[in-house]
Amino acid sequence: MRFLLLFASVSALFVAGYLTVLYGFTAYEEVQAELVVATARIKPATLPYMLPALAHTAMRYATLRGIIALVLAGSVMALVAVGRRGGRREMRRLCREVVRAFRHMGRVRQELTQMEKWTAGLFLLLMLVMRYWFLRNISFDPDEMVSLDYFARHGARLTAGFYQLPNNHVLYNVLGAALLRLAPPATDPELMVRLPSFVLGMVGTGLVYAALTCFTSFRVATFTVCYVQLVPMSMGYAITARGYGLQATCVYALFLAVVLLLRGPSYHRLAWAVVITSSLLGFYLIPTFIYPFLSLGAGLVGGAWWQGRGWVRVVQALVAGATVLVLTGLLYLPVGLLSGWSTLLANPYVAQLSAQEFWKLLGPYYLWGTAGELFGQQLVTVPLLLLLLSCGMLAIRYWAPLRYWPVAAVAWVGLVGPLPLLMAQRVFAPARTLHYVVFFGLLLAAFLFEAVVRRLHLPARVAWLLGGVLVAGYAGYRVPRQVNDLELNLVRRARAERAYRWMQQQHPRRVFTNAQIYHAYLQHLELALRLPPLPLYLAGDGPAIGPYDYLMLKRGSALPVWAAQLPYRLAYQQTDLLIYRLATEAPTEPAN
Repeated sequence: MRFLLLFASVSALFVAGYLTVLYGFTAYEEVQAELVVATARIKPATLPYMLPALAHTAMRYATLRGIIALVLAGSVMALVAVGRRGGRREMRRLCREVVRAFRHMGRVRQELTQMEKWTAGLFLLLMLVMRYWFLRNISFDPDEMVSLDYFARHGARLTAGFYQLPNNHVLYNVLGAALLRLAPPATDPELMVRLPSFVLGMVGTGLVYAALTCFTSFRVATFTVCYVQLVPMSMGYAITARGYGLQATCVYALFLAVVLLLRGPSYHRLAWAVVITSSLLGFYLIPTFIYPFLSLGAGLVGGAWWQGRGWVRVVQALVAGATVLVLTGLLYLPVGLLSGWSTLLANPYVAQLSAQEFWKLLGPYYLWGTAGELFGQQLVTVPLLLLLLSCGMLAIRYWAPLRYWPVAAVAWVGLVGPLPLLMAQRVFAPARTLHYVVFFGLLLAAFLFEAVVRRLHLPARVAWLLGGVLVAGYAGYRVPRQVNDLELNLVRRARAERAYRWMQQQHPRRVFTNAQIYHAYLQHLELALRLPPLPLYLAGDGPAIGPYDYLMLKRGSALPVWAAQLPYRLAYQQTDLLIYRLATEAPTEPAN
């Protein structure tokens, strides 16, 4: 318990210090000016939703700085108090546990055969090459553009307190803002804001791979991590400038820490440190971390109670959980006091349903559709998932090695755990917020595979051959389709670049558009490629006050009422875009 109190104090000190750097030396007038500019720029991206006004005032900003100062002072006093009662000794023990853990992973690596070492190295190299190819060849998607254009480019201070859209994955965009500030002016901003996903994702995957090998076996860890890289969403989020990929890594770290706590007293300081750190980072990336946090927390408490260590572990879990929730609240305090708590807690894209509508659509619409997005073809994956969660668990319990069972039990809780919370909320969370559950499903599938191999007494070479054939077959099916899906953004960007080049050659004075996606792409290109801005006016962003010399309209949409009587002529067209020019002298022939 002393260690938990000590680590809670250290965590509070880090959080308060971080917020002090952002807000402790900046006057309200400067922050207010940044928020006003950011609000005006983000408005076109929020249409057709009318977002509430920001809540910042001089008093609320003073309150924010006062709370930060109190927490900073309180954490220092708590560290002094705990430090006098063995705090330094606890930190030395934590450091020793970290060293022992890395040495243990090193010993496990040394125990691998030469072929297994070559397999692990080849797999990690292929994963690095695949991710690097995606990094350099896959275009920015609209969500990434929002993250860069409306949050990260404005700096870390603005990003930490501005939350007009749930697209602001705060920690990720703060990292992106820091990299943009440190990078030379000529650096590609798209590459810079993608680097955290690419670099930290590779490091996290390597550590999860090594730790999972220690907890299970090399074959289970290899098949699990390999399959996770091939599922539909993992490829994209491994390199995109969004928080989902890093949040998944935090979930895996929390899962492994829970397993470590259930295995016994060894490394318990390290495990609690990982629980608190990974949870804080996961929450600060995206608030939807509440789903794995509660699921795996319930797994920890239930597992400890089953093992006969209930009250001790429950009290420790409550202390760690309270630390995480309180410090998460502190991290989001700038959002609450500057933007307003409603902007954080009310997602305009996810509405609570009525009980009748929720239960009617839960199975045939939400669960069926989400399974397809996460795992692939539902006609195959849904029956296999149901079989895995029922009979498969019995096979793992009685056929697989005994050491697998605690890991499998926690993975089962992690896979099905979000469902009760979704039912309590009566919401259909987007599949991307739950894509981490794929890891748990594939880990259970790997355990089941090992159970069947052991039951049938198959030789190791045969087991590797079967697993390799399954991986190769799935990769051959999945990778080309994923590339095709991700290349859709390349097509969109190419169309936007062609439209920009044509429009720039016309030297327009005023351009009206109802094509919101083109408006977003064109504004992003101006930032990313440092191009001269076009004088765009988006429909719905204030009254349409003419005259406009060009109309940029979605194909299939009619001319605005106020433009119907004016001599507009089609001047340029693409698959999904029509551009009209106001004919002041002679009509213009349509151009492609």
